[in-house]
Amino acid sequence: MSLLPTLPLPTGVSWNSRKSPRFNTVTQNPVSGARPVSFSVSPFPSWEWELAWEVLRDQGLWPESEGVPAGENNSSLLKPDLFALQDFFLAMNGSNGRFVYDPAANTIPLEDTYVNPVIAGTLVNGYSGTTDGIEFGFQLYRTSKVTGTLIPVEAIDALSAISAGIGSPNPFALYLNGTLVDPSLYTLSQYPLQVTFATAPAAGQALSWNGNAAYVAKFAEDSIDLSQFVLNLYELQSLKIEQVCLGF
Repeated sequence: MSLLPTLPLPTGVSWNSRKSPRFNTVTQNPVSGARPVSFSVSPFPSWEWELAWEVLRDQGLWPESEGVPAGENNSSLLKPDLFALQDFFLAMNGSNGRFVYDPAANTIPLEDTYVNPVIAGTLVNGYSGTTDGIEFGFQLYRTSKVTGTLIPVEAIDALSAISAGIGSPNPFALYLNGTLVDPSLYTLSQYPLQVTFATAPAAGQALSWNGNAAYVAKFAEDSIDLSQFVLNLYELQSLKIEQVCLGF
């Protein structure tokens, strides 16, 4: 899959924002009335989000009257606003297009895709299984944030922009048995998020990682309702986004 565009989200997401995990479970109810049998066809959740904005400007510059220091170059403060969001929706052809939804980089309320950091020398982060000495490639997972658990709770499809490299707030890092792996020894691919070693790691090593996750997503609907309430100011009461799961 070619590189996907990232959804540009304007600042000022309103509360309450909604975030919902979704599963697909099949249940069979015996005619006899005995205990029903259920099984899941989705081992990991797919997420749905609903965001809203009370104010969207029809341009992206913040004037000096709103706290910009006098003499500062306002063009450097260009922010994705009404047209960035509107035109992105048009470019995606409504719900048809696929993009990266990066809540960590946009600091969206109720979102936390951070995979736990190294704490006091102990690795507590994304766990992706144990090496067998044969496999080269590994799907990456996010594990429970409950300290001490290594239960994968969702497969990861993409890496956040803020984990793209050294110097970012939380750069991506890969570990074998808690020891940092030299990036030259593996390649990282996205959609879904996978690592591939040049040489298969020795068997019996715990593979784990650190970083911020993002999602491959699409708009849930083919229309959005942009409402103008005064000159140059709009609101958007509902923007629904659905994850497109790839890393099962």
